[in-house]
Amino acid sequence: MSETKRTSFLRQFYPVAVGYCCILFGILVILMWSILLVAGETDGGQTEIMIHLVSEFLMAGISITAGILLLQRVRAGRHLAFMALGMLVYSELNTIGYYADIGQWNFVFLFSVLILISLFAISVLIYTIRK
Repeated sequence: MSETKRTSFLRQFYPVAVGYCCILFGILVILMWSILLVAGETDGGQTEIMIHLVSEFLMAGISITAGILLLQRVRAGRHLAFMALGMLVYSELNTIGYYADIGQWNFVFLFSVLILISLFAISVLIYTIRK
């Protein structure tokens, strides 16, 4: 496969892979918070947790929407994916801090891996937008 064909293939394939990641991340955020809410495992004051949940579900919705748009090859999906992944990285960083404070090192490791995947997805988007 020539370099031009390979580059063209990668530029078409990578956004699709990021689209699936965005959808998966959005679904996982919704599932995680649904489980935590049903189990009564939310800390903090009523107003604080409600505002936090609004931001988490907004992030999940934007992430799923971006993923769908990327799969449909809509150009706006890439821009929305940057926003979704940026929100996701911020949320993951905060989550690592929370779990580190309470000594849940398995979750610190898990969310560290998720940050690496998110940062890789962002770098893929940057690669595919160039030129």
